[in-house]
Amino acid sequence: SINQTLETIGNGSLLMSASMIKPIICNLRRKQLSVTVNDIISPSSPGSADGSAASNGDASSPTIEEVNEFKSTVWQHLCQYYEESGPVNDTLWTATLVDPRFKRSYENHATKEERNKILRRLKEEVGETDCSIDTDRHEESITGSLQHVFGNEFFSGSSRSEVDRYLNESPIQLKDNPLHWWATNASQFPRVAAVARQYLCI
Repeated sequence: SINQTLETIGNGSLLMSASMIKPIICNLRRKQLSVTVNDIISPSSPGSADGSAASNGDASSPTIEEVNEFKSTVWQHLCQYYEESGPVNDTLWTATLVDPRFKRSYENHATKEERNKILRRLKEEVGETDCSIDTDRHEESITGSLQHVFGNEFFSGSSRSEVDRYLNESPIQLKDNPLHWWATNASQFPRVAAVARQYLCI
């Protein structure tokens, strides 16, 4: 719940960084700020012992139009500070991608074109400018199928780009510290680790 999240943040057990911003905004857009049938106040809502006031159109109960307008206003204000394109958006996505807690977020919240752009930007940051996103994904799929048939011992992790190998690692839990993860795994992904040090300090 929101209260549990705020409590976790308040007691300092969750590392706060810019990498959290895109997942939070995307989740708000997809869930809390999307209009659903649940936005209509049900007859059993608080404020009436038997629900009769709500069911009879209690003036204090917001209509679906009012709820929609409120959510749209909140989203517009968010977009003023966090535009969906441009340098700030690119920076936030890169920060998200190098955080092992949230690196899969772009797969759920971005279009294919946006995902390619996000990956290409990270690969440019780590010096993999000659990598083709679509080719990498195709080769990764083929390699994964062959590994399944022949076993991992016949395949070297160096055949894929460092970024792809990093992204193929399972994400860590939200409560885990990404800095501790990088301290342990930096030797496996040295170039991505260098980028992570820049962005996770924001």
